[in-house]
Amino acid sequence: MKSKKLLSLGLSLVMSLSLAVPAFAAANTSNTTEISGAYKEVTIAVDVPATGKAFINPYGLDLKVPQAEGDSTEVTIKGQQIVSAPMAIKNKSAMDLSVSATVTGKITPITVPDGQTAPTLMKFATGTTKGSGTNPDAPDYVAPATGKSAYVYFQAKQATNTTGTVADIATEYAAWGASAYDEDTDVIVAAKAVAKENVMTLRAADLEDNGTFKAFKAGSIGMFRLTGDCTSGSKANWTDKDQFTVTVAFTFTPAAVEKYAVTVSPVGGTGTTTGVNVAADYATAAEGDEVTISIEGVTVGNVATITVTGANGDSITVTPASFTSAAGATDTTATFTMPAQAVTVTVTVAAP
Repeated sequence: MKSKKLLSLGLSLVMSLSLAVPAFAAANTSNTTEISGAYKEVTIAVDVPATGKAFINPYGLDLKVPQAEGDSTEVTIKGQQIVSAPMAIKNKSAMDLSVSATVTGKITPITVPDGQTAPTLMKFATGTTKGSGTNPDAPDYVAPATGKSAYVYFQAKQATNTTGTVADIATEYAAWGASAYDEDTDVIVAAKAVAKENVMTLRAADLEDNGTFKAFKAGSIGMFRLTGDCTSGSKANWTDKDQFTVTVAFTFTPAAVEKYAVTVSPVGGTGTTTGVNVAADYATAAEGDEVTISIEGVTVGNVATITVTGANGDSITVTPASFTSAAGATDTTATFTMPAQAVTVTVTVAAP
């Protein structure tokens, strides 16, 4: 009888389940799913300056320029023939962005009173005005330009400062030395639109929980400029009427940035390690990110040593590398710049 009861119970369960299936299916007798789609706007928030200033500086003299449009404070740009006042774009979005640029140049026409001859207009050069090679008989020799021409190109790079203040951007901008044209990222200015994709990458900003902007991270700010060279000497005959306008149209798209693991090892050492907590603010980080290590609960008098080791064995600089816990100061933070490899963070505690 006992076995029959179990069999009977099993049958009743099967019947209950089989009866339940039609009831569930009755809500959608066609067994189809209709999915409705609609556009959903995603805001990419990037601050882009509306105007900027550039200067023709034929002899490459040290030139003082405004540190920002409309700012009376100046910053000195050294040793450049095409000089730009500081300009920057600032990513306030939660995503990394690839920056593309379309650059269009225009020579400003010179107007003179009737009956007078207009001076020769400057020209945009398609290559350096300095020429190339030293032997005029060599195949690669190109003679330096003599007329009024300027080899102007657009450049962009990530800034390292995270404040975004006018003064900090200007200071870093002034330290940006002259550099040769890079065909992979730079754009030569011409009297027609020239476009180039991925001239730089803007890193994501730090946002509040509600999605509003909180702070810039390393690489969230991008500096850009016009630079290059121009002819000099008596034959060039530059005047204040030689002027040009360059329009830069930026395009921003989500960027895939490679990131690497940040692993925190268990705390070890000869000191008191119970209650010591170590954490990194990134689980994965991209090259150039500033990673902050938080260390809490080190016993007063003990010394904590922080080491960061790359996956290939490199020793990564961390600041500070150690600290001695004192009364009221048992916690600290240390920072390092993420390399292009995974890293392991190790904290050891030693008794005095």
